[in-house]
Amino acid sequence: TYDAGQWTDQLVERAFSCGSPHAVERAGIAYFMLDVDRVSPGSSSRAHPVIYKRDDATGVWATFAEHSNMTWIGNFDVDSAGRVHLVWLPSNRPFQYSISNGSGWIEKGDAIPTRQLTEIALGPNDEPYFAYDEWPAQKPHLVSINRDGSLRDEVISQRPISNGFEFGVDPAGNPHLVSYKYGNSYTPGSNIYYYSHRDPLTGWSSQPLVTGWWQFGASIVFDECGLPVIGLSNVALQTVVPPPGP
Repeated sequence: TYDAGQWTDQLVERAFSCGSPHAVERAGIAYFMLDVDRVSPGSSSRAHPVIYKRDDATGVWATFAEHSNMTWIGNFDVDSAGRVHLVWLPSNRPFQYSISNGSGWIEKGDAIPTRQLTEIALGPNDEPYFAYDEWPAQKPHLVSINRDGSLRDEVISQRPISNGFEFGVDPAGNPHLVSYKYGNSYTPGSNIYYYSHRDPLTGWSSQPLVTGWWQFGASIVFDECGLPVIGLSNVALQTVVPPPGP
């Protein structure tokens, strides 16, 4: 945790497998998720999503919600009432959508009809948005739910810009996405981070952020003005792509 100019490390979980790390902040409260396997050393066969919540008064992290179904890919967000909205991938079905207030789960069924990499983010009115990678085209998509319950599927970019991504929705309801296009880890400039956003008037646009090595790690949050703040990890920057001209 970073506070008052200092980092503080705290042991939260001892487990054999901890994949799909993801963190969010809602109303000043921090949450993060791991796919945890407490049983099988060196195996993810029993990994399941666990969401942890930080007590601001004590600074202690504790388990808030734990889903019993086994998965090795998952993602979540937290709504204005403090409920967890989780997407997770079972072994033989599309990504599933589940909601928990910390004491139980409401299973909503298929999030969207795909097994491609899927994430969830909530809009300003707690409405869910789902993003997924179209494979092998490497094109990111955004899916929202219309008032009649049907799905609206938008292609974010017609170019192949995504081998992985992170996305969020700003306070005005505009989605933003950071994606990574893998080229060759030993070829400078071939591995590129992209930033994409949807303008209410002009639609989607995408631009390169930086080039770097091959490992993907990104986060996107919004400041008090609703502007995106992007963090990149596991990347040795090679060049910073200049912003587009006026």
